Amino acid sequence: MTLSVGVHNGPRNRAGGKGEPGLAWQDELRQLDQAFGSGQITADEYNRRRDDILSTAARSETSTPPTADSRPGGEGANETTAVISPVPAATPTSPPQAEGSADATQVVPGASSERTQVVSGQWMTQQPTPTPPPGFTTPTPPPPAPGQANPGWQRAQDVSPPWAEQEWPPQQGAGWVRQGPEVFEVSGSGGKGKKIGAVVGIVAVLAGLSAGAWWLWGSGREASSTPAAQQTTAAQNKPSQDRKPGDILRIADLGGEQENHDRIKTFDDVKAAKFLTQEEVKLYNEGGAGRSRVGVTTMDGTRITIFVAQLDGSDSADLAVTELGKLQLKYAFSEYKAVPAGVVADELAPKDKTRAAIRAHYRHDNVVVRVEVRSQSANTDPNAVRNSFDKVIKKQLEVLSANA
Repeated sequence: MTLSVGVHNGPRNRAGGKGEPGLAWQDELRQLDQAFGSGQITADEYNRRRDDILSTAARSETSTPPTADSRPGGEGANETTAVISPVPAATPTSPPQAEGSADATQVVPGASSERTQVVSGQWMTQQPTPTPPPGFTTPTPPPPAPGQANPGWQRAQDVSPPWAEQEWPPQQGAGWVRQGPEVFEVSGSGGKGKKIGAVVGIVAVLAGLSAGAWWLWGSGREASSTPAAQQTTAAQNKPSQDRKPGDILRIADLGGEQENHDRIKTFDDVKAAKFLTQEEVKLYNEGGAGRSRVGVTTMDGTRITIFVAQLDGSDSADLAVTELGKLQLKYAFSEYKAVPAGVVADELAPKDKTRAAIRAHYRHDNVVVRVEVRSQSANTDPNAVRNSFDKVIKKQLEVLSANA
């Protein structure tokens, strides 16, 4: 016997209270996905509402067991006609339908050839799951309803930017902040080792060139500066009087080993030097001696001293020259006559420990010039002293002539 049953099912909400009236749980999930994809709800709210919808759908399916007039099409089938033939007590499980078919005709083997189930297309291709904004969890697609075949979800193309699930753009390895290889960076590559060796070699070559340049030019400069240093020292020891042409106190440049007595500038300095006797100092003081100068040198075994002092006038200078000549005779000197005009000279013969000497005085304007040549030892030949004196007096008269 064949029983034909016609059933008309209107739209109704099987999700059980959640969402809008008349919506299936699949529609609620789709709307929930759209709200989450547009950023209207958070990830926590999305997960909570999705779990509620799925749990409600599962309870609804388990509480209403399938009857003989149940159809795999479920919700969305407006009208279904089933021709039922006598079958065994157990209803075999139908094989899964092919993915992507909207309408399917399934022939159940092992029963009657008249048993045919026409399933109206209720499984629509799943809408692409929107990618959540950065920072949210990607939603998990809802599982199929219990007792229903997997409709074969198609993988939707992800249109989100590559960095949607990353906080920052991708880096090129851990060393992205490096600015380039260091010159002396330790590395296992032979190229960098060669570079370091080349740098060290260049430094060594430059150091060698610098040392050679210093040895060539530095030593030459030092050698050339040595005579200059000696000349500077000699110039410091050399008195400055002979370098002042026209100076009324000028002293001739006699050569030899000169002593520097530039500190003597006045007659008071002369008295402090204590090379005059008290009687001689008295005569100079009486003549009003003021500006003074002393030059000392050693040559030809004799010590030569030239002393010039400026008095207050020519008459005072004449008187001082006359009195100084007489005073030398008192000191055991004898008159030395082989002298130029205007020069008064006296000679001291060597005796015991007394050294031979010649002492002369003359006037140049208001200046009294004193020239003394003394032997270095008592055994010096007096003729050597005379020869030295003749040379010295001649040179001094050239710079300061004698008034006859």
